[in-house]
Amino acid sequence: MSNHRSNSISLQVPWALVAGGFLCVATSLTACSSSSEDPNNGALDTSFGVNGVVEVSSSYSSPSRLVLQPDGKWLVAGKAGYGCTPSGLNSADMAVWRLLPDGSRDADFGSGGAVSLDLCNYFEGVGYLQLLDDGRIFVFGGAGHVGFDNQCAFDPPTDGTFFARFTASGGRDTTLNGVGTNTFPSRRRSHVGYLDSARVDSRGRIVGVGVSAELVSQVLRFTPEGVADESFGTDGVILDATRNGEVDRSITLLPDDRFIIGETTEQGLKLWRHQVDGTLDEGFQFIPPGDFDLSTSVRPLTEGKLLLTGTTKDGAIVLVRLHEDGGLDSTFGTGGYVVVPGSGPDFKSERFVDVELQADGVMVVVTSGHQTKVVIGGTQKKQGVGVIHLSPNADRVLRKGTTFLEEWVDARDAAIDAEGYLHVIAGRGLCIGQPAGVILMRFHPYR
Repeated sequence: MSNHRSNSISLQVPWALVAGGFLCVATSLTACSSSSEDPNNGALDTSFGVNGVVEVSSSYSSPSRLVLQPDGKWLVAGKAGYGCTPSGLNSADMAVWRLLPDGSRDADFGSGGAVSLDLCNYFEGVGYLQLLDDGRIFVFGGAGHVGFDNQCAFDPPTDGTFFARFTASGGRDTTLNGVGTNTFPSRRRSHVGYLDSARVDSRGRIVGVGVSAELVSQVLRFTPEGVADESFGTDGVILDATRNGEVDRSITLLPDDRFIIGETTEQGLKLWRHQVDGTLDEGFQFIPPGDFDLSTSVRPLTEGKLLLTGTTKDGAIVLVRLHEDGGLDSTFGTGGYVVVPGSGPDFKSERFVDVELQADGVMVVVTSGHQTKVVIGGTQKKQGVGVIHLSPNADRVLRKGTTFLEEWVDARDAAIDAEGYLHVIAGRGLCIGQPAGVILMRFHPYR
């Protein structure tokens, strides 16, 4: 793959760094950049918040998902409420924040712009966040308890997964199961089955994938009210003993409510496409070009194509584009896939976070990694955000760069707004290995 105009922009605090002949020195929650061309092209937008950063939560909290609403507001999901002590980390509640377009809290949502959910005496976290067409909010996540003090709202009262639904104003949507939640105990303790992943289709039905109590792979569908959809499979369940019940799996809904199920085994990534009624779609056949790990995600594109993103077993970030039938799209990258270059030569342990698409088709890959600098008395490691812009067919690197703030920054998710600005939600600071707070960063579009 040829590098066409690779503009590596370095952002660094608190130490001084010469980048492209420009001396960059910054202080807390600030950043600076330089480029041989337009310094705003894809770089941190310093007109947003305080030098490109808005603090969402200063209390001990951690983000996981970011979703843009049609009105320009933002939904952020994660966990909050833990203390910065070994025992205090065991008391996090699920949290959803709603932000105005400028990143400030939306006072009309929940309490002070946030809502929380406490199902266990240990933690709750969010793995998926979905804004429904009517403005309600769906979350899927996991929860756990401490020791033998079983205080989870599960049956039996142990750890597991859950989905919940909130009204547009942040209240519990009690039209779901009477309490706004459904819970699924851990796979080895459940007598009803366990969910690995769940999504809401265009009719408000909840489709999930997981395992039965006998550890057989299963697909479940619930009505909008949270009860088993008897029109789907047998009493809302389809079992498949041919698939591995011991591995985690994901589900991706397509625009027509068909769905893709993915699982990663020792033989690599496997994908199946199902019809709306749950039957297997024999017209989809996928043979992976290499080994992917569990971070692999599936993104529907136009014309029925799919974009797969993830990492190989040796840590390389890979993008794969498929035709509607599951075959590799040879017009993408090299033979249908591309190994994404690193954000910078000194950006180590780079982890894939998300890939977003600009309106012009430019792909924006967001990563998280660290840089180690030699300082007086030893070394200093800083965690930062990598942003890589690729041409629509992934045959050119348009720009790549890294952003560091004074504090540790761990990117978790990203989204692009209607004007093309990239927003990245991240944890900031460290609290015994966990983020000490949540920040929202905004980057200029690549033009």
